Amino acid sequence: MTRSELEAAGFIYADYLPQGTRYAQGDLYVLLTPAKTVRLYLPDASDVVEIATGDLFTPDVHYQGPIQDMEELLRFVHGALR
Repeated sequence: MTRSELEAAGFIYADYLPQGTRYAQGDLYVLLTPAKTVRLYLPDASDVVEIATGDLFTPDVHYQGPIQDMEELLRFVHGALR
């Protein structure tokens, strides 16, 4: 997944993170919805992504693992919104 694909799906790149989060070595994208904010974390050294909601410091993790493509990513994101 490229940054342009993620942005086309509505994700916003988080270019600043406060200290103390678990998202230090990678890229974090945020999807803002009326119901929840969904975060997508793409670590630098792994293909195991994280999809989470909730507090930035103690997230509710809905999925951790590899993602094949945008279609699969969006299925997991919709699951996190329930």
